[in-house]
Formats: sequence, C-alpha cells, structure tokens
Amino acid sequence: MTITRRKFITGAATAIGAAGLLNEVITISPMSSAHASSDDYSYRGAVAILQGFTNQTSTQLTVMFEKTKPVFYRVLNMSGIEISHRIYQSESRAHSKFAIDKIAIDHLLLGVVYTFQVIDEVSGQVIDERNFSAMDVSKKNPRIVLASCMKDIYVGPREYMWERVAQVKPDLILFSGDTCYADQSNDGDEAGFWRRYSETRSKLSHFRLKNLTPTMAVWDDHDFGANNGDTTFAGKNMVRDIFQIFWDSEDRHGFVKGPGQSFVIKAFGQRFFMLDGRFFKVKGSNSKNTMFGRDQEEFIFSQLKQSKEPSWLINGLLFFGGYVMGESFEKDHKNNFQQFLQGLSRQEAPVGFLSGDIHYSEAMKIEAKILGYETVEYVSSSIHSSHFPGLHLRGRNPRRMAATSTHNFMIIESSVNKANDWNIQMNCVDDRLSKRFTHNTVIKR
Repeated sequence: MTITRRKFITGAATAIGAAGLLNEVITISPMSSAHASSDDYSYRGAVAILQGFTNQTSTQLTVMFEKTKPVFYRVLNMSGIEISHRIYQSESRAHSKFAIDKIAIDHLLLGVVYTFQVIDEVSGQVIDERNFSAMDVSKKNPRIVLASCMKDIYVGPREYMWERVAQVKPDLILFSGDTCYADQSNDGDEAGFWRRYSETRSKLSHFRLKNLTPTMAVWDDHDFGANNGDTTFAGKNMVRDIFQIFWDSEDRHGFVKGPGQSFVIKAFGQRFFMLDGRFFKVKGSNSKNTMFGRDQEEFIFSQLKQSKEPSWLINGLLFFGGYVMGESFEKDHKNNFQQFLQGLSRQEAPVGFLSGDIHYSEAMKIEAKILGYETVEYVSSSIHSSHFPGLHLRGRNPRRMAATSTHNFMIIESSVNKANDWNIQMNCVDDRLSKRFTHNTVIKR
C-alpha cells in the first residue's frame, strides 16, 4: 500500500498521522467525577481486585485474597451509607494459599463514586479500599483501552504501564489475550495453572490501583495453557474452569455468554464480540476445519443479525495475518476464513477487527472488496511482554498503515450517528503516553 506524505500527515479519514506525532503526548479530557485525583495512581491495594462486567445499574468484582487471612466486604455510597452486595461464587484450592470471591453489586446510580472495602475478619480493620462506579452504557463517545500480552516477569513495565492506562481514564478496558503466561513455569497440572494465574493477578498493578475500571478479557494461547494451542490440548477443560473463575461474569443486561470463553457486550450503541480462538480451533485449511468452531460461528452470526449496531470482533490472534510468521485466522484456516468473511459480508451490521498476540501493534486497512465496505483491523501488543525495536519489520503487510514495536496500548474512541456511520479515532500510545501512531476513519455500511 502506498501512502503519500500529504495523506500520511493530514490524518484525513483512513489516513495515518504518525510522522511528527511520536513525541506528542496524548491529551486527556478533564477528570470525571467517577475518578479520584492522580495522586491515587501510586496506591497499591493489599489484595487483588478486578471490576468485571458493569452496566448502568450493577457491577461485579472479583477479589483474590490469602485464605489464611479471612476477609469480609462493605460497600458504601458517597454519603457513607452501606449498600447491599452478594457473594455469588467462592473458590479455593488445597494446593494454593489464594482464594477467590466473586461479588455482585446491584441498584447502582450513574455518576456516583462508590467505595468498596475489604475488612480483616479478625481485627475488623479495613485493609483495602477502592473506588468504583457504574458504567454509562448510553455514552455516545466512550474511551476504550485495548491491550494484550501481559507477561508478569517485567517488573517495571507491569507497574507503570497500568498507571498510564489509568491516567487516560477509560470507560472500559478490553484484553485480547495472553492475560497470563500460564503455560510457562508450571508443571502442567491444575496446581501449576492456578499458581500462575494467582501470581499474575498478584503482580500486575492494574488489580491494585485505587480506582477500578470495568475490564473484560478473552484468552489466547498462553492463558489457554499451550503455546499455539488448539482443541487437541488435553488440559483445555481444566484451564477453562480456572480462567472463568478469574475472569468470568454473571449473565445480565448487556452481557451475553457464548460457546467456550466467548461473550458479547452491548454498550455505547455498539457491540463487542470477545471470541474464543483456542478451545474449538482445529488445525488445517480444509473446509471442515475451523478457527472458532461451528457453534461459536452460529452464535456470532445469530447475534450480529439481531441489529445493525456496529460490532467489534475481538480475538487473541490476528484475523488478517496471512503475512505473519506465526498464527492467524487468514493463514491457518484459509478456507474457513473466506467462509467467515462471506458470512460477515451478508450482515447489515458493519464490523471492525481487534487482535493482539504478535508483540507489536499495527493498524490495517481492510479493503472494500472483502466485506463490501472499507474497515480496519487494529492489533494491540504488547503492553509489557517481550519486544524489541523493529520487530514489526519481520513481515511485509500490504494492508499495514502504521506499526510500532514499543510497549504500548491502544485508546479507541468510537461513536455512531443517526445514519449508522461509525466514527473511530484510535491512538496507539507508549510508556510516556506519547502517540506512536494514530488513525481516524468513518466506517459506512
């Protein structure tokens, strides 16, 4: 693909504005009432807490704590009045010191900052305290962070990269795989996988910051449990159960579960399809072998048919990755990929693609002849896993508009107008919140 200097710099629709932006620090809008001051970025909680699926009236929290130090919880509104909560799932293992409580909180009000307290059962002292809010699913132009590849051995990056994410104050965070390198440094049994999930949850600063943000994840090969793994992996059911304990949410309004680890989030006039590219994956390009499995494909298309709302398809490995040395839907399942694209082309809802895996980030233009309209694939990787300068140069991608091999994540702001035009602004930023590249486009079905 040839991009003229004028088109490269101006940032017109579907053009990349990367040159001259490498030192431009992203500008963040004024802090909303749902977030505390920037002084709280240095806070590190005593336990690991995830805010999971959240809508305008409810949220779900996952708390990991040491089971020899039992705790209970309190939720307070802005007036200090306690509100109800329920523990809907508790999990522990004899081989681990860590236990998990999953907590549902209902009857929330938009614009209210709530306090979640973790209290030592013996002393009655508050040992951890976090802020959280409901999510305004009617927001017209949400700020969404996309990240992947979170190797926990890199001490510095696993601290400050999540501070940078917090500083951009996203409405929603989406992880497109490799949330935990569970296949490394374990014995391959349940104890080993549980230990690796617990270690990563303990170490990443995202789970210990003062202000919680709704965060949803789908897995890829490393958190699936086998590098480049597929449906033949013997431990897939065991690791599926562990992943769901650490990440899964209850069914509720705006959240629909699908086969495997897949689910759909409905918010902001858009839909977010978190897809499981591992559990059902059958190697080989003949027409009978699939990436997502027939049941998951049926789920995807049945959900797409329900409305014309623009939809993000989110997977661990690349969709349009025929050029990469490693895995991709396009490369590994050529026939199934073409069938899948044909199915998408018949949907009234426009789609965009989000992925990770390859330890560099890039923006691709997907030409109109593929689906009947021009769209994009954004690849976000890695936030703090291994990387080196120029990694993206190993493969020549004719669809690539820009790429970077630094530690980074993507900030996507997208909105839908009355004509169902999908306006998208994407910034890929590094560890200083400097823009590595940016892309603005309008997708029209």
